[in-house]
Amino acid sequence: MSELLCHLNHDPPNVLCITEHHLCHEELAAFHVENYILGSSYCRQLKLKSGVCIFVQNNLKFTALNIDEYCIDQDIEVCAIHLHSTRNKLCILAIYRSPQGNFNTFLNKLDLVVQKFFNLNFTLVVCGDVSVNYLMESHKKAELNRIFQSFNLSSIVNFPTRISPNSSSTIDNFFIANLYINEFDISPSINGLSDHDGQILKIQFAQQQSNNQSILYKRNINQYTITDFLLKLSHETWTSVFEGDDVNTVFNAFLNIFLRHYYSSFPMIKVNKLLKRNTWITTGIRTSCHQKREMYMELKTNNNPLLKKNYKDYCRILTIVIKQAKKMDFDKHIKNSSNLMKTSWNLINKELGTGQKTMEFNH
Repeated sequence: MSELLCHLNHDPPNVLCITEHHLCHEELAAFHVENYILGSSYCRQLKLKSGVCIFVQNNLKFTALNIDEYCIDQDIEVCAIHLHSTRNKLCILAIYRSPQGNFNTFLNKLDLVVQKFFNLNFTLVVCGDVSVNYLMESHKKAELNRIFQSFNLSSIVNFPTRISPNSSSTIDNFFIANLYINEFDISPSINGLSDHDGQILKIQFAQQQSNNQSILYKRNINQYTITDFLLKLSHETWTSVFEGDDVNTVFNAFLNIFLRHYYSSFPMIKVNKLLKRNTWITTGIRTSCHQKREMYMELKTNNNPLLKKNYKDYCRILTIVIKQAKKMDFDKHIKNSSNLMKTSWNLINKELGTGQKTMEFNH
């Protein structure tokens, strides 16, 4: 996942939809993506591997929508969230269908899921691996289109998402409302992390006017304002505190003096709440990721054993470099910290994904 973040670092998506994560509930709960929080997921109940999940940037509000009742291992695996940051009542669904699954069951369950949210007036974005090749006409493609078009949804991926030396196909797709059919941009995300290429969808929805999530207020506390606060306290005579007889009166006098200087020295300031960038992602790592992507694209159409070996070696070295870069970045933060214990625990919690604010869930 660290390498995926390197590829996306220049413009991190608001939402990450992942199919075939291959994790069980416990493993997925412990899985951390920096600057994201697990929004919704489905893990297989009886069979191994596959599954779907959605990660949301941790500065966005959302509701997890529980639709496990519609999921059947291999036939249809789906999860959903309601994203609160738009006026469109946006619902995002991540979906996976195994090629070995029952296609009729998939269609029936998919129809029920989409109808459920369509009736609730959600604006729908459906994405994932449906194991139906949209580069060629077929009965399965026609049946799937029939269901989506009945809810005013259309497929928008028109490029191959899985390429091998002998074939190419578009089995990963996005289905969006026809209302936005001319207002989106979609492109492949070729990263060499899977035999499927990712897709990046950019679409502009109307933003909510109230409760701007990008701005927050906090006290201006630094070494200069702290010095000013201590200076004001040192000049205070505390006469009303020392000469008082009643405990409540003395306490109130002390608190009033303390808060007066506190508010004076530490005023509220407005700051932009920006998504924290991964400081360990260097120019060299971004260049190496780009080079790996170039090698991967060449390997797609070339079965040369030497090229395959070089690519595997490059991937192994890049993984080591990324781990070392993160270690060096952590060491730098600790070395430059005035509170080693606090900084160490902040780094540990950040890496483990603990201590993040809990989003609203609906189970």
